[in-house]
Amino acid sequence: MFEFYQTTPLEQWIQTRYKSIGIQSPADLVMDVIAHSFGIDLFYLPNAKEEAIWNDDNAAIFLNPNKSIEEIREVFFHELCHPLRHAGDQLMLPRIFRELQETQANQFQLYAAMPFFMVKEIKLPLYKNEAVGMLAQQFKVTPPFAKRRLEQIERRIYEAKSRQEFVQQMQSQYSKADPANWTDETRRILQQLNRQLISKGQKGIVIP
Repeated sequence: MFEFYQTTPLEQWIQTRYKSIGIQSPADLVMDVIAHSFGIDLFYLPNAKEEAIWNDDNAAIFLNPNKSIEEIREVFFHELCHPLRHAGDQLMLPRIFRELQETQANQFQLYAAMPFFMVKEIKLPLYKNEAVGMLAQQFKVTPPFAKRRLEQIERRIYEAKSRQEFVQQMQSQYSKADPANWTDETRRILQQLNRQLISKGQKGIVIP
């Protein structure tokens, strides 16, 4: 199922950082351990404003212990993005940059809470609801969160398979024609497709 999935540079960055501190499996995704390994202080305060505060020297994440452990973990992995990936005081940034950082943190949250290099090692049930339940249990997140991550993975697999089928179709179509007879437009289209494939880390088309 997972062979067509292409990890993003951010996913690869998270995987490298995790493995550098010995995080290899869902059981290793312990908030306090992760925070300590990255030099981040964790504070559990009832009804606290859930946020990260950081500068070049220190970082802290504030969590609300009144929530379920699954909800707390989801907040933690969102806020973890800020001190690890963002520089400067977020409050001093223009609104559009703050919104961009929040969008990045939402993506980071999915990757950090449920890293693909761990997900792919799990033998998931055939039925989606059961797969979501298993992932939620393994990674200690809410079922809606696990479903969102699984659907993201499924969507990217579908897109990769579709691209591969298109490439194969193009290769089959043009391999039957003499390249010497190709028009400039044909070569331009193939070169453009090549650049798109290579930019996504995939194998390009051989153009004579």
